[in-house]
Amino acid sequence: MHAPVTPQVRHRRSLVTRSVVAVALGAVLAMATLGPNQHRATADAITDKIGTAKHSLAADGANMTRLKAELVAAANQEAALQKAIGELDTQVSHTQGQVSDAQKQLDAIVLQLATASANLATTQAHLALERHQLNLEIVVMYKAQNASSDFANFLNSGDFNSLWQHVLDVHRLGASEQQLIATITSDEQTIQNDVDHIATEKTQQSQLLATLKGIVVQLNDALSTRQSAKARLVALQARDQQQLAEMEKATKELNAQIARLQAQEAAALAAGGGNGHFAWPLTGEITQGFGCTTYPFEPYDPNCSTRHFHSGIDIAAACGANIGAADSGIAHTYYSDYGFGNHVIIVHGNGWVTVYGHMSSFAVGDGQIVHRGQLIGYEGSTGNSSGCHLHFEVDLNNNPVNPFAYLS
Repeated sequence: MHAPVTPQVRHRRSLVTRSVVAVALGAVLAMATLGPNQHRATADAITDKIGTAKHSLAADGANMTRLKAELVAAANQEAALQKAIGELDTQVSHTQGQVSDAQKQLDAIVLQLATASANLATTQAHLALERHQLNLEIVVMYKAQNASSDFANFLNSGDFNSLWQHVLDVHRLGASEQQLIATITSDEQTIQNDVDHIATEKTQQSQLLATLKGIVVQLNDALSTRQSAKARLVALQARDQQQLAEMEKATKELNAQIARLQAQEAAALAAGGGNGHFAWPLTGEITQGFGCTTYPFEPYDPNCSTRHFHSGIDIAAACGANIGAADSGIAHTYYSDYGFGNHVIIVHGNGWVTVYGHMSSFAVGDGQIVHRGQLIGYEGSTGNSSGCHLHFEVDLNNNPVNPFAYLS
């Protein structure tokens, strides 16, 4: 099993690298049994196939160009998002200013309403007091009138003019009190109207304030959405930048490996093996088989219904377990912190190549001739791996085949 890290890098290393190794050395090993003319024809074929591998590198270059274009497009999208975020910030700031102004107006209206309500309460208390006083005076007047009639007063006074003046004074007193009550009642109604008007203004201002606050919430939601989109875009850009850097690094490594393999053709002629029969490199549990897989971190393959393909088998044993060569050939060691990690590629001849991935360390040197069953390294969990195991792969003429069909 492998951790979900840059399947493109692994795809390139596991397919292009092993293809180049198989082509450059596998075919060369077969030259040992050929005559001079046949050697030349085979060498030409090797040159053609290495050229094909270089065309594959050119395709990788095209992919890197596409990835760079996508990064430019993402940068433009990020700029557009940043502009939208800036505009939303301005709108939020402006609306929050409106909210602040509306709140101040509402506070002033509330204070005005409190003052008017206090005036209304004072006027109502004054009116109640005047009404109470008038009631007392009316009672006194009523009792006085019952105690002495107008005729009795006339008789006692002996003066009709005095009696008439007394009657007028009584009626004038009542009219004065009634005018006072009417005035206070009018004041009460005026103040009540003011209170009602201010209360209406308070309701309207409260509604306006609630509306503005709702707009602020909506703007903040939109702002949060765009900020989240920007964060996701930045994360994708970082991932693409990492993948681009790893692709460029892998391409440089592959070019260097091709150059080394081309320089080792003479040594490859002395290697043996290549009969298509392989020994088990390690005894352990099979944790993943060969072929289409549901694991999303395996290389993409449109021919699989699961869209991912595992090019070998995974064998799990104790960390540090001995790993042996499945057949004789020339071993090549590669150190890496991604893909297959520390791995060995053995070219056996006749188009046969085996791959041993995720090793903790090597027991052979690069370019060393090894024999069937010889210790070549130790099980580990380097590269794109989630635990100690061996990725074992068998390739025939540049294509991975099911190891179970060739293991004895």
